[in-house]
Amino acid sequence: MGLKKKIIFLLVLFICIQNFLGCDFIYGIIQKEAAEEKILIGEIIPFMPNEKVEQTQKLLKVNGYSCGKIDGKMGSKVREAIARFQEDQGLKVSRYVDQATWKELNSFSNLGLVSDGEVDVAFIQEILVKEGFNPGKIDGKLGPKTVEAIRKLQELRGLTPDGKIGPQTLAVFVDYVMTAEY
Repeated sequence: MGLKKKIIFLLVLFICIQNFLGCDFIYGIIQKEAAEEKILIGEIIPFMPNEKVEQTQKLLKVNGYSCGKIDGKMGSKVREAIARFQEDQGLKVSRYVDQATWKELNSFSNLGLVSDGEVDVAFIQEILVKEGFNPGKIDGKLGPKTVEAIRKLQELRGLTPDGKIGPQTLAVFVDYVMTAEY
């Protein structure tokens, strides 16, 4: 069989496979991480907001990774933040939100510390009360008493006592959640 016939045969075979299995199947073979991201996040259209991208941006922020304005748009700053997060977590750096990245991004959410991409202040207050800190009324608000209770906890655990709930402070709350029943 000549080269021209081989090329035509392969082209016809490719078209048949594409028609039978679909473009997404071919895409999954060629760009696995991007195909996984499409399943997790959905279609990403340039300059158009996407709810799951917004959730990803919020989770990156909660985990301590700045990705610019939270607008649901997948731009270069978001891709860079994903890459930094993947590298720091020991994941394959692809700049795409694959299954492993999504799981790690949601680690605080899976324990109830984060809800809808935001720190669950009421749950934090409950933990503070059970651990002997006084956050005041459990109201889900980051008021002065809650901030002071967080400062005391941070100081006790060797963190900078700034009263903010960043990733290091959330990691302390992970310890409490994992060792007690909440």
